[in-house]
This record gives sequence, C-alpha cells and structure tokens, in this order.
Amino acid sequence: QADRAKRAFASGKSSDHFALLEAYRQWEAAERRGGGWEFARRNFLSAPTLRTVSQIREQYRDLLRDAGLISRSNTAFLERNSGDWSVVKAALTAGLYPNLIRISGGNYHRPKLFTAEHGNIKLHPGSVNEKARGDQFRHKWLVYYDKVKTQSGLFVYDTTEVSPLALILFGAGQLGDGSLLTLDHTGSPLMADQDLDQLRDEIRGCLLYTSDAADEEDSVDLGGRRII
Repeated sequence: QADRAKRAFASGKSSDHFALLEAYRQWEAAERRGGGWEFARRNFLSAPTLRTVSQIREQYRDLLRDAGLISRSNTAFLERNSGDWSVVKAALTAGLYPNLIRISGGNYHRPKLFTAEHGNIKLHPGSVNEKARGDQFRHKWLVYYDKVKTQSGLFVYDTTEVSPLALILFGAGQLGDGSLLTLDHTGSPLMADQDLDQLRDEIRGCLLYTSDAADEEDSVDLGGRRII
C-alpha cells in the first residue's frame, strides 16, 4: 500500500524525487488546513519527518538570506521555477551527478541497468521505476541518490529519469582527448567547466522555440514560449 501511494504521488513520471516532492507539497497544504497528521497517516508518511524537512527548508532559506544571496521580501520570485519540473530535474542532475545509471534494452520487459563504477545494478523495490519496462522510459539515463549492497545485489535508491541535454549542460567531468565533449566507457557525457559557455552558445544556435507544441516534460517556459 505504501508503494502504491508513492506511485500515485509520482503521477506517471519516472521519478522517485517527484513522488517525494509531491508528497511534501500535498502534506504542506494539508498542514496549513490543520490536517497534516491525518494526511501523513493515510498516505503512509511520517508526520514528524515531514515537519523536520519543513524546518530544515526554512533554515536553509534563512542562511541564504543572511548571506545576501536571496531577497527577504520577494518570495514569489524565489519560487518562480518551483513548479517547472524540467528546471527541477536540471537541478537534480547538477546535484546528483556523477550518480548516473545507463538504461539498456528491455522494450517490453525490464531493462538492464548499469553504472560506470559497479556495472549491473538493481533498483530498490520501493522505487516507482522498479517495475518499468524499457519502452516506458523516454531517455536512457537515470540519476540516483544512494546505493546499498545486500546479499541480493547492489540496489540504488531514489532515481529520476533525465535527458542527455541535462547531462551535457549540468554534468561534470574531464576531457579525455582535448575535444569539447567526450564520453566515458558507459557513454556518459564528460565535460570541462571552462568549455561550458562555448557549449551553451553552440546549443543555443540549435534550439527550437515554439508557442504551443513543445512537450512540457523536456522544455522550459521562457516568458510564454517554450524552449526544447
């Protein structure tokens, strides 16, 4: 039942992080109405843990304000991209790289998954992606938060499907042959920080702008237009 509730929070997205984020958002709304504890109980969540997360979130915000990095008044500006999942995934990619999983094959069954460091791995049974077929993934990459080794094998926790563009822009690494972009032995993009501006300029020259046809999953809202 807990796994079913988590998949409901994921809303069809190939992301444990989205499920966690949506669970927190819905709990936060219920908490403001005075029903946070009941919401947590009904959805197999820990109300004390959620309240701790809320407190830590406020502490981080206070630290950023004290450091002068964010405004004390314009909170709407700070939250302007919080509902844009493509931006959130980009932040996840930057924060979790190089915790990267390659998806291979499995069009009508579960695909094979492997990492550069450990080879074949398994998704934790509680992941929303654990039962996914290969054709349910739009891309061939997952980022993950943590891994644990058991007698049954190596399992990874909290995964999110990401696009190659996010990896190119927000991944980190070193060049192997002096070219602008190279791949490691798993096919993962490697990039030098000093080449980031040049790469961005080249990518911008190939971008497609559209007013209504872009897929929200892999595009960003730019003042009424979406960029893909």
